[in-house]
Amino acid sequence: MSNETDTLTDSINTTADSAIKEVKTPSVHPAAGVVGVSTIGGFLGAIVAGPIGAILGGAVGALGASIENTKSGKSGYYINRNRPRSPRSNQPLGVISNEMTQARKEIAQDIDEAAGEIQQGASDLASNAQATAEKLGNTLSDFTGSNHSTLKGILLDIDGTLVLSNDAHAHAWVEAFAAFGYDIKFEQVRPFIGMGGDQVVPRLVPELSGEEGVGKQIADRRKELIINKFGADLSPAPGSRDLILRLKQEGFKLVVASSATSEELSVLLKAAQVDDLLTEEPKTTSDDADQSKPAPDLVQSALKKGKLEPGQAIMLGDTPYDIQAANAAGVNVIAFRCGDFDDSQLSGAVAIYDNPADLLAQFARSPLTDSEVVAIKP
Repeated sequence: MSNETDTLTDSINTTADSAIKEVKTPSVHPAAGVVGVSTIGGFLGAIVAGPIGAILGGAVGALGASIENTKSGKSGYYINRNRPRSPRSNQPLGVISNEMTQARKEIAQDIDEAAGEIQQGASDLASNAQATAEKLGNTLSDFTGSNHSTLKGILLDIDGTLVLSNDAHAHAWVEAFAAFGYDIKFEQVRPFIGMGGDQVVPRLVPELSGEEGVGKQIADRRKELIINKFGADLSPAPGSRDLILRLKQEGFKLVVASSATSEELSVLLKAAQVDDLLTEEPKTTSDDADQSKPAPDLVQSALKKGKLEPGQAIMLGDTPYDIQAANAAGVNVIAFRCGDFDDSQLSGAVAIYDNPADLLAQFARSPLTDSEVVAIKP
């Protein structure tokens, strides 16, 4: 009986040890995990030079320290109970049976405690990791001066972008100046198309103001010519309607960002053959900006009307003045060559296409399919 008792008791103890070890010892030891995360932090700091390396190394190292703090004091991970030692041959069988029952209870208690503490440790670890990741992202954003956001909206320039009107505007300026006795050539005014009329006038005739007097009368005459003479002969840019349909299908919020007057804008949208597609979309006109392009006022107004942040939008434009205005407001631009400006003049754009049809043909590879855009720091 004595030998049988010893064998039975040792078997119970071995089983208890195995059960506790199985539950409480992870496949990768927690301490090794802590060392691993801290080592990764040092490795990132070593391979990424400069301040960003220091930020990455420090942040990930801090994550390792957070894990270590989470684990410290968690006795459930490293339980070392004094289990009942085996009685020897002089112990009655009833005593052995009682000790076996007590051992089973303590094993069950150990398992419950270990499971609860492992679950709490995992929750703490997840919280620490999320906080560290958010802090790292904010730090990198501050350091680089950029902000990644989900692309939600498209700001639409109209003149030269969706309708081929730039030459018509230049001819209208020539005729308007001539009506007041000023001999201005097409080649003189064409490079300024895309600016607001208040800025075009003094660039061509410095003694005039585009906001008052004769200069204002010339600007008003140009507007009348677009509405009543040149507007009827305007053509849509290739692919304008199809591109707007695709943008609406993709779920983008569309905002018309034009510096034209309300009367002109109506003519231009019809000429672009998109007026029926944009009836409900918010629109800006020259009335919505204190300063016209290349100042950022109009783009900022478009963002406000569309309830968009700069990093949530991309503008479609065709002139260097569109790019200057948008970039000054923190917005990137996709430019079209159909406005007849060369690539060197459009170099501030994130992408350049021939026209809306070209963008539509390459839509899957365009910046519009990038789930994130970067807001430019003005």
